[in-house]
Amino acid sequence: MSFASEFSDVYELGIKPACAGAGADCARVDEQIFLESILERIYGEIERADIVVAEMTGRNPNVFYETGYAHGLSKPVILLTKTADDIPFDLRHYPHVVYGNSIATLKRELQKRLAMLAGDPKKAMAASMRTEQKAQAQVDRMGAHIENYLTAKKFNMVSFERGKVIRFRTS
Repeated sequence: MSFASEFSDVYELGIKPACAGAGADCARVDEQIFLESILERIYGEIERADIVVAEMTGRNPNVFYETGYAHGLSKPVILLTKTADDIPFDLRHYPHVVYGNSIATLKRELQKRLAMLAGDPKKAMAASMRTEQKAQAQVDRMGAHIENYLTAKKFNMVSFERGKVIRFRTS
């Protein structure tokens, strides 16, 4: 979430107590002491998290990027917003809480979702596994397309080496 003061009540009165009520720890980087860069810390916290809560109100690009990072890691993500207009089309099918101006609604609805995910880790893991399986299927399809292209162009060797030029050899 944005660290802007306009979200202080959302965090202090909504998100933090909802996490506590669901028996989950709540961590936000601006409350921590650390030595690495803030971006390294944010990504590390997302990597260590079992569940990620993302406050999407205001369409903050950093929050969108971090949400995408969490999705890329197959983390269960709960989206929060004052208005559904702040959740773009590509994210609308993910679980989200639209709370308007009611922090009580935010706290109640978030706590329900957190309790369900924390209380049934197998369900959360199953959702993550489905996401990972879909991602792997997409990578497999991409690989097949590349292989078909290279075969059609009669390439018999391709080398992808990190930090080096791609080398092709044809027959």
